Amino acid sequence: MKEDQVMNGQRITLTHLDKVLFPKSGITKSQVIEYYLTVAPFFLKYAKNRAVTLERYPTGIHSKGFIQKHADFMPPWLKTVELPMQSESMRYVVLSKKADLAYLANLNTIVFHGGLSKTSHIHFPDTMILDLDPTDHDFEKVIRVAEKIKILLDDLSIKVLLKTTGSRGIHVLIPIQEKITFDIIHDFAKNMANYLVKKYPQEMTIVQSKEKRGNKVFIDYARNAYGLNAVLPYSLRALETAPVATPITWEELGKTVISSAQFTLLSIFDRLKAEGDVWAKTKCDNPHLKKTIKEFMSGL
Repeated sequence: MKEDQVMNGQRITLTHLDKVLFPKSGITKSQVIEYYLTVAPFFLKYAKNRAVTLERYPTGIHSKGFIQKHADFMPPWLKTVELPMQSESMRYVVLSKKADLAYLANLNTIVFHGGLSKTSHIHFPDTMILDLDPTDHDFEKVIRVAEKIKILLDDLSIKVLLKTTGSRGIHVLIPIQEKITFDIIHDFAKNMANYLVKKYPQEMTIVQSKEKRGNKVFIDYARNAYGLNAVLPYSLRALETAPVATPITWEELGKTVISSAQFTLLSIFDRLKAEGDVWAKTKCDNPHLKKTIKEFMSGL
């Protein structure tokens, strides 16, 4: 990894490039930086103009890392934004270029989480997420639950996207084009999850406690709130093999995609070369979502 590989004229000193961040896989910091520089055209498309939370591992993923929300001690050329919170404001990193990724990866940032709204319309999410998390590691259960959720959303004429989390589960995402508040989206997600759990009580749960979920798939709707976030598309995860949170199609689910951690730092570029960014090929507009939400809520 050479310093002149970092783009846009920013002079960044990259340090300790041979540090192993993924012990079992032997993946180094240099490889992580190079990954983010190479995937930047895809990654930045979804990360730009969002408040970003960093998941950093100074000594590698075998040791406990930490979550960084506050954009403390960042260089002046790295864009940040100050956002209002309940008790105080908080300054977040906002990604815009390759140099940002190189700098933050050099700080041992492995995972990037992004807000569900753009900083220009911070109180209006442009995405709703249902996070499907199996209590065990049975991805087949997640597939079945995702398919049942799609049936409901198809009945509501709501178009959705799909992403592996790179860990154990799946994100079902509803793109939002209208200005709808977080409160409305959160209530919609909550009521949808409740509806699904009542219809499929043996397969799905919204119980927070892992010990009380049994062998059901947990539908996490609560992240659809102001100030919360989700792992960004094409972000690495802090797990051995360095899996990647990857956009996929519904046609792939259960066929070519049989694991949430299927795509990794070492394999994702073969997929991108062959398939490109599959979300870019998918027309997924929901221009009348506000009306649909109102009708669904009134029918409960």
